[in-house]
Amino acid sequence: MVVVFKWLTGQSDPAANPVAEPLVVALASQSGSGESGRATLEEVDGQIKVTINLTGDPKDVAQPAHLHKGSCAALGEAVYTLIPVENGLSETVLTISRLALEDNLPLALNVHQSADAIDTYVACGDVAVEN
Repeated sequence: MVVVFKWLTGQSDPAANPVAEPLVVALASQSGSGESGRATLEEVDGQIKVTINLTGDPKDVAQPAHLHKGSCAALGEAVYTLIPVENGLSETVLTISRLALEDNLPLALNVHQSADAIDTYVACGDVAVEN
């Protein structure tokens, strides 16, 4: 299932420094992990801040996370490496703009079990934007 969100301007006049609302991506459990949650992508000072919040995660285990080309059903190459999720949390600032991110769509955000079990995905969500 793909959930489509809109980047919305927070002002009545978008030409006057438009403010984009955060993009929220639902992260569904994979591989029977029981881990799920959400990721928030927010444009801050022309860059994208990605915040991941998971529940059901293992404690004190760094879980690699990436934005991949494609979808959760057809995951492609990793395009952006994110700070690993640890104790359910991760925050990464990508030095790209919202428009650059949108140019790479479709994307999927996925979380791996661990660096040693990189081929096991524990959570994933499709990133889709409607302008």
